[in-house]
Amino acid sequence: MQKLNGFRPKVVTVGVVGAPQISGDGKTVVWNQKVDDNTDIYRYQDGKIDRLSSDPRQDIHPTVNYDGSVITWSRWSAVDPEDKTGNFDVVVWKDGQEQTVAATPANESDPQVSPDGSKIVWSNDVNGGGYKSVLQCLENGTVRDLTAESDNANFPSWAGNETLLWRAFDSNGSDVVRYQNGEAQRVTSAPGHEIRPAGSEDGNVIVYQASDEAAGDDDLFRLDVRTGVTEQIAGLRKVDEDWPSISADGGVVAWTNFDRRLLDTANTQIYAHENGQNRQLTFGPGLHGQTSISDDGNKIAFQWINSAFINNRAIVVLERELGSVDN
Repeated sequence: MQKLNGFRPKVVTVGVVGAPQISGDGKTVVWNQKVDDNTDIYRYQDGKIDRLSSDPRQDIHPTVNYDGSVITWSRWSAVDPEDKTGNFDVVVWKDGQEQTVAATPANESDPQVSPDGSKIVWSNDVNGGGYKSVLQCLENGTVRDLTAESDNANFPSWAGNETLLWRAFDSNGSDVVRYQNGEAQRVTSAPGHEIRPAGSEDGNVIVYQASDEAAGDDDLFRLDVRTGVTEQIAGLRKVDEDWPSISADGGVVAWTNFDRRLLDTANTQIYAHENGQNRQLTFGPGLHGQTSISDDGNKIAFQWINSAFINNRAIVVLERELGSVDN
């Protein structure tokens, strides 16, 4: 792993954009973008931007596999986004064709594609039930339940091709669950909420966000499953460290940093943790957030929003400057 030497920003696109995701190989970026009152999925690859969906319904929150060949997203089932009879379905794009793979009366949301593109997992809120949900997986053309309704599992994420992480609610808040070889294990158990887990390629390093109710902010923790050791990697008081993403080897963690100690609270920045050190990667006004990192840790995609005019947005990729010198 290279030393963190600084990153060079590249603006991929501007507009009413959001939810950027970068592929593991760092060559593809996907996002949702609103044009003429309709939100569709766009892709940046090989120096050009393509519109992947043009359905009259709203398409949001894409995810992409390692080489950019498979993309999945959520689609609102009704043309009118305010139609309360609608619900979210799951769409998969592959080889230039899209297919709806989950379209029950439930909300099937937060779809995630495995790095090799062979599996899609999502949350199903059990016929529109809302709070409770089950996780379902599409593999080899068959959909199966991974969890029971009583597990209260949602917000899945892949850690490599064979390990899943998710958030599970309980009486004390919510914990992080690690699923591997058909077995689910709660790997956190502190009071409060441990959420938004992200894992290394082998599933043995997990970062997650935890709410510190006493201090009133959110912190980041890194768990080594092999040793059982958990360390806090970001935990300044009155600073929210949110939405972590992690490189394949677990060596680089990026996140959104909201410093509420500052007089100007309309700005958030991107930070990274590497080699035991934390470093601010973005500066200036605006909301910098929603990080997504390439497998090698050399590219970080994020969304920028003009805090004075929220429809002025951009998708940006930070690329490591390997020849620069760390100050």
